[in-house]
This record gives sequence, structure tokens and C-alpha cells, in this order.
Amino acid sequence: MSTLTQVDRFVPLAPLDAGWFGLESVRVLGGLDVPSVEQLRRSVRVLHDSDDLVARHYDMDNLRYRVARHDERDDRCAAMVVRSRADRLELQDAFDEAAVPLGALPFRLVVGRGWCSIRISHAFGDGWSCLTLLAHLLDQANSRSVLPLPWDVVGPRRQQLLSTGGLVRRPGAVLTAARHRRAFSGGVYEPSELRTSHHRSSTVVHTSAPGFVPALGRERDALWPGASLAGVVLVRVRAALGRHLTTPEPGVEMLFDVRRDSASTRRAFGNWAAGITVRPEDDDDPVSVTSEIRRIRESGVPHVAAAASRLRARNARTGGRQVLTPGDRPHLTLSYLNRHGPLARLPWDPASTPVVGLAAVPNGLGSVSVSAHETGDRLSLSLCFYDHVWSRDAVAAAVAEALDPTPAGPCPATRQEATP
Repeated sequence: MSTLTQVDRFVPLAPLDAGWFGLESVRVLGGLDVPSVEQLRRSVRVLHDSDDLVARHYDMDNLRYRVARHDERDDRCAAMVVRSRADRLELQDAFDEAAVPLGALPFRLVVGRGWCSIRISHAFGDGWSCLTLLAHLLDQANSRSVLPLPWDVVGPRRQQLLSTGGLVRRPGAVLTAARHRRAFSGGVYEPSELRTSHHRSSTVVHTSAPGFVPALGRERDALWPGASLAGVVLVRVRAALGRHLTTPEPGVEMLFDVRRDSASTRRAFGNWAAGITVRPEDDDDPVSVTSEIRRIRESGVPHVAAAASRLRARNARTGGRQVLTPGDRPHLTLSYLNRHGPLARLPWDPASTPVVGLAAVPNGLGSVSVSAHETGDRLSLSLCFYDHVWSRDAVAAAVAEALDPTPAGPCPATRQEATP
């Protein structure tokens, strides 16, 4: 095979991956046992040689990629793993250092002492894929043998078949989605012609004190039996924003991971999340919020949303811009990762404070996008928003209050019970 032929062999992006074109996110993780830059570059080289996924060379102008040549490997690995200018972790500095666009690369690591950041193209994969990749790179860096991959690559045709199978197993989901299509319509967390603006987004990150997650679990069991921690955290954030900023709009857009619903897709790399607006009967009640989240998941509607996203992505045009006008109140988006997922595979240093910060494109100009990461007994919250719309100081105060260890501090229902 000639070099020219190999270079020219481009593959179109899968529809759902193409739908996320142009979006890149940055995760900063502190409190890790991080290998050296040299070890991590060797880890990337191992994956580059053994897995076409990591060797992808993107041409985002045309929504396609090719597999990088072997003679490009060393330069790519050097560009994919770089040393931080500062060893000590300062979150804002880490976000700024990781702000360089990826270009043709699928991801880039910036490595400090006890911390690292990973910038990833959303066309390459979602949050689960990002953290699973990072955990594997760190494991491989400390191993002398080639480790088995913790993910499967599912092609677009098989992905469509699996999605169709999910709908067939849930025949009522399509009818439910059609009947309540306005309630289930999402914001811009879906393949569309635009989800960026010329404004740069802002991120506020706060990590709880140790013991916060189990304490919150005990509070939940005592006051809201049956509620999930995600439901409790969402209510706390909503109430805190209401006190420091303004009361958010009713409902919340949530990302539902449809890969978890089938054994054949549980390890699937790529984009498997569908954004759906959840509208509980009572936004201030964790039980009501949790009940609606579970109802939507069990109804199979996330599979309908994922299939619809793939359909919209096939018709998406590159370079379009959608005009987004913020309202008077923020629209909330929530992504919640518990400690039993890919976060559990990361090499946390027990002597350090775990931190996970996510800088991503907010879900619209008026959105406050909330990302929660459980790290052992702590919780890290990242709120992404546009600070020309919402006050950064107010959002920062709300995040700190939402993670206040005082029992039931920010929860309206509990605050009322605690009043003599």
C-alpha cells in the first residue's frame, strides 16, 4: 500500500460522533498517582500501535478521520502528552493551559505532579469514554506488558442495529416519546448545527470535605427514602442557585447513558449519551426528581432520543450557527458520575485530596451545566456557564453552599423540617 493511498483513506465519522463536531471538553484531575511524561508517551505509543481508535487523525472540516501512519506516531505521541508549565495544581491555570484546540488529535494530556488534565474531542467519545481511556493510559504506563483494552469499538452499523433492538424490546417507548415529545425535547446537548457561541464559557469547581458523600447518603435515607444521591445533589444545587443567583427554570436536562442497558454495549467506546429534559412534579423534592429520572430510564425513551439524535446528525451541516437567547432564569443540565464507574479505576493517591473539574461548553447561553463526580467519600461539582449572563461570584457561592457539610443546609424541604 502506498503512503499516498494510506493517507487518502479517510473514513466518515459515525453519525452521532459527527453530530458532536467542534465540541471539546477538559477534565482536570488532582490527587492522582500520575506516571512521568515519558511513561505516558510510551503508554500512548502502545495504544497507537495496537488500537486504531487512538491512532485516529481527524479532518473535522469534512467530518472524517484516517488512521495515522506509523511514521507519524512519535510526533503524535509527543503532541498528545505534554508536561505542564507548573507542577502544583491550580485549577484555573490548568484549564487555561489545556485550552489549546486539538486540531487533528483525538485527545491531549497535560501532566503535572500528582495531577493531569485531559482535553478530548466529543467526536471521539463521551465522559465515560474519556475517563475509561485515561484510567487505561495510566495503568498501561505502569505496566511492562500490553494490557487488554477495557472497551469495545462498535461500528455505526452495529450501533444502529443495537439501538433498533433496544426500541424493539421497548415498543411503548416510541409512543411515549411521541406523546410527550415537548417534555422530552432537549436543549443543545444533541447533534445540531451549533452549540457554541463566540463567548468563552466559565467554570467553577468545588470539592467537598471528606465524608460528604456517606453523610449525604445518611441524610437521604433519613429524610427522602428512595431518592438517589443525584436527585439530592440536584435539589441542593437548585436551592443554592435560587438563593445566590435566581431560581432556575423548572426541570433539568440529563444525559442518559444508553450503553448501560445492554451487556453487548456496556463497554462500548464513543458517544452513547442522550439528553432528555426531566420535568418532575416537584423540583424541590429529591424523591420526586429521582422518581421521574427512573421512570424515563425504565420507559426506554433514552433509546428513542439516541436514535433521533443519530437521525438529526445525518442531516447536520458543518459551520452553522444557531442563535441562542438566554432567558431570565438559568436552565439546568446535570451529569452525575458515581464512584463505581470509571472513576474507581483511576489511581487515586490516599494521601492527597481528590479533585475532578470539568470545563465544557454549557448547554445554551442561559444554561448552568452541572457535572458531579464522586471520588471516594468526596464530591466534586463543576458548574459551566457564560459569565456575561450569570454572575461568577454568585455561582461560586452557590456551589460552595451546595457542598456545605451542614446537614440539610441547602435543601428547602429539610430546612423547613429543622425550623422549630
